[in-house]
Amino acid sequence: MSGYAAEVWARGLATLLAAILCVAAATPCAAVAQSRTITVFDNLVPTAAEPSPRDRIVLLEARLSREPADYELRWRAAEAYAQIGLTEPDSEIQGQLWSRAYDHATAATASEPNGLEGHYWLAVVASLFAEVSGGREKIRMGDQAYRESAWVLEVDSLHAGAHYLQGRIHAAVMRLSSVMRFLAKLLVGGEALDGASWEQAEFHLRRAAELQPELAMHHFELAMTYERMDMPEEMRRALLTAVGASNAAPFQEEYKERARKLLGEP
Repeated sequence: MSGYAAEVWARGLATLLAAILCVAAATPCAAVAQSRTITVFDNLVPTAAEPSPRDRIVLLEARLSREPADYELRWRAAEAYAQIGLTEPDSEIQGQLWSRAYDHATAATASEPNGLEGHYWLAVVASLFAEVSGGREKIRMGDQAYRESAWVLEVDSLHAGAHYLQGRIHAAVMRLSSVMRFLAKLLVGGEALDGASWEQAEFHLRRAAELQPELAMHHFELAMTYERMDMPEEMRRALLTAVGASNAAPFQEEYKERARKLLGEP
């Protein structure tokens, strides 16, 4: 792996997931979560503008105090808390926000076991916790993210976000040394550690890129996987596609800039 690629990996899953969650206002979060979700905010806000994440939380918590079993309100609250947590600089507060997101996502799956969005946001939040946790908790959260995103793909094989999570998890496991994988499996267990491969990482990231080609991050992460698989031509093509991706949100522009740097472009 090149020094720059290693630096990119070191920045961690939280930054990458920020793009999934569309912290940048240019990309509606619901569009990344799943294109067929319904919108409740017309009933929450009497204006045409979509509320900020913090305003959403206030509105959603107020509604949940009256309708605690409402499935959609629960997963929407999980989305909002996860989104705010990504931009919170205080690690303790961030953990509290993600704990609320986790609780809401768990409640959503309990109230609607077959609801796709609840399982998806539970996978996202578990991935976030896996990134900042250590030891057994990291493996436990990573395994939950793996299982939940796999469940989403069983329901909707065209879910780009779930493919992206699966690809990232496979890649993360493969970046561990064989000794570390063995010890983690021995001490903790977990489905995510079984059958991980660069081929599976490539498959899921390629599907995410095919399903949402406008997102530079999908192509960039695919390129990083091709680098580890020693496929330089495929890596270059993926980087070029990342540079030309149509979404212009700030996080996507950051991935385009990284791709340009690896390509040696000014």
